Parts: sequence; C-alpha cells; structure tokens
Amino acid sequence: MSDQLSIVFVCTGNICRSPYAERRAASLSRIHRFASAGTRAVVGSPMDAFMAAEARERGADPRGFSSKQVSWDLLDAADLILTAESGQRSWLLSDWPRLRSRLLTVGHFASMLPEAPSGLDPRAVIQQVVGRREQVSAALDVPDPYLKGREAAHACADLLDELLGKIFLHLG
Repeated sequence: MSDQLSIVFVCTGNICRSPYAERRAASLSRIHRFASAGTRAVVGSPMDAFMAAEARERGADPRGFSSKQVSWDLLDAADLILTAESGQRSWLLSDWPRLRSRLLTVGHFASMLPEAPSGLDPRAVIQQVVGRREQVSAALDVPDPYLKGREAAHACADLLDELLGKIFLHLG
C-alpha cells in the first residue's frame, strides 16, 4: 500500500473553494494526489479570478484548472473526500451512501484532529477521525465567495489555509 493518498475536494460550481483547496493542498503536500469537482459544476471553467489571485499569492498554481462535475469514478477512487459545506456532503451521500466512511466537510475533518500530530499513518488518521465523527454542523462550512468580491475570496482563502494547514500537519 502506497503512502500516497488520493484526496478530492468538492464544492458547488468547482470554480472557487474546491479548486483553491486542490491547488493549495498540492502546494502544501507533495506526497498526496489532489483533485476537485462540483455538485453543480460550471464544467470547463477556469478558477474564479479572485480565488486564482489568492492561490498565486499563497504559492499555488491555478493555471490550467478546468472545472468538472463530481462522478462516481472520481469519488470511488478517493481515500478522502472533503466538501466545503455540509449540504454538499448530504447531497453526495444521498446518491452514494457507500462514501460515508471517507466523506466529511473540510471544516469538520480539521476540527476532529488533535492539536498535535499523533505520528499515525495518514490512513489511520483518517480512520480515527471518521470513526469518531460527530454530527456534521453547518457552522463548520466554508462560505462561498462566488460573486462576492476580493474580500470574500481573501476570507475564504484564509479559512481554507487554516484548515488545510491543520490537516496536512497530520496527513503529511
């Protein structure tokens, strides 16, 4: 079994939050593979201009991104699926309940991690978090910055950076 994980980020249009998370995660961790998709994707679109600017300023490369719709093949191959919102998680589970053991919101997953790394293998960390998951709360959702301007994109990027930083402290 490879140490490399396949992690998929999901939001609504796959032009703001999930592509930012995908590209930013790739800049934080060279170990794992990352992808993103949308529940109602604007298929073929580039990353939102404000989120792309945030990504560039923070060391991630938005070039060449093209949004895509979620699919069973993409999600089934993932070790971990992280949605921006609890509603997206519910939507995915309504179609694909078998994903429950590896599907959480990015905010919920980060909130369930201890402050200090456990030293566990990344797959064991995922199993531990998913095994003790609590009720998913919309309070841990990442707000959608779409069409809300530069400040909303900046706030979204700040929150995602905080969550991703904590996640990759544990997953490598």
